[in-house]
Amino acid sequence: TAIAKFIPSRRRISNIMLRFVLLSVLLSQTVSLVNRLPVAPRVQFQPSPLSTPVTAPSRSALAAATVGDAATYRAFVDSVDVAPKSFAVPRPRAPTYKSTSRKRVAVLVCPAQLCVESDYKMLFDNLSLHSDDLNVEIADSSGAAPICRKSWMGVAKNLHTKEFFQGNLSVQTTLKQYFQAIETGLARIFDAEGPDCNICIVGHSIGGWVARAYLGGLGQQMGHSSEIHRLALQRCSSYITLGTPHVAPEDAPIDQTRGLIKTIDETPSCSPEFLASHGIDITCVCSRAITSEVTSKGVEGVLAAHSYMPMTGFREDVEGDGIVPLEMAFLDKPAKQVVLDKCSLTGKGIRHSHVVPTPWNLWDPKASSMHLPPHDYPSYVSRGVVTQWAHHIR
Repeated sequence: TAIAKFIPSRRRISNIMLRFVLLSVLLSQTVSLVNRLPVAPRVQFQPSPLSTPVTAPSRSALAAATVGDAATYRAFVDSVDVAPKSFAVPRPRAPTYKSTSRKRVAVLVCPAQLCVESDYKMLFDNLSLHSDDLNVEIADSSGAAPICRKSWMGVAKNLHTKEFFQGNLSVQTTLKQYFQAIETGLARIFDAEGPDCNICIVGHSIGGWVARAYLGGLGQQMGHSSEIHRLALQRCSSYITLGTPHVAPEDAPIDQTRGLIKTIDETPSCSPEFLASHGIDITCVCSRAITSEVTSKGVEGVLAAHSYMPMTGFREDVEGDGIVPLEMAFLDKPAKQVVLDKCSLTGKGIRHSHVVPTPWNLWDPKASSMHLPPHDYPSYVSRGVVTQWAHHIR
């Protein structure tokens, strides 16, 4: 009897084995994904036949060559793929032109759920590479709202409240730390560019409707607008959303935002009409590359069906970007609707995100998430995709 107390029960042994199997599957999938990440090739330099040292061209010489032979430089830049910072692959940077003929605009990105500021370095690298193709000049102070994983943990504290289970979360309370990150990002821009700088706010995924709530004043306390918010509403010339679920239909099986989008939709100052009345050009962008397939053997189609289900119901043939269904990603007029399909460089369907968030990495809360291979998984920030919507920056 005494020995039997130390022998695990059959049920406990089954639970231990089940956890071991699940952990093994998770580790194998992670290793498989990491193995698919591109590895920077090792470059070996060969000595000159005349044993004469070869000096790399200076930055000024490269800039001069660019001005003298723009076509050659553009062909060279287009041949180089842009990799995320974590790959540590050297890349050429297009020179910054201080043009006086184009309006100068600072871009502020509002990150997707569980993403961080550094996840959007690829986007700004690609905007820089295609700066000559844009209608505006992108200000050097552009960047993403400085939200980190600890801030997301602050948002997650509302998940066990009575308001969450009732589907009646408060926008001001739940998104307080995100609103603070937006104000910090805007303050950086105005500090660098001055109060007369034009602003373009780009919201990725839920960052789109969080930015709309901020512009509509829902992030302000007791109806008192901060100086940064008043200035942002005056100087915001364009607002672009990428794969943002703007609609929370009443007949949806599950309201994933637990009342947040409903509150934003019912607030007049968050409507497209109100934002347009303040001179803000609104563009909603979404991909239709991934179609839901409930009974398909393809993993991506089945995963898309489960992602779309809370918003559209469990049905097939729903188009979207794999996370957000196309029919939920657009605001009413005067907002423009832009539907994307494939990356112009790879010909592959455009996915919702370029990273896999790593919310457990709290020891380095600002570190980049796990990047997906840009060639196999093009997204809204990829080089062959940015050019399909960036001309809406005003």
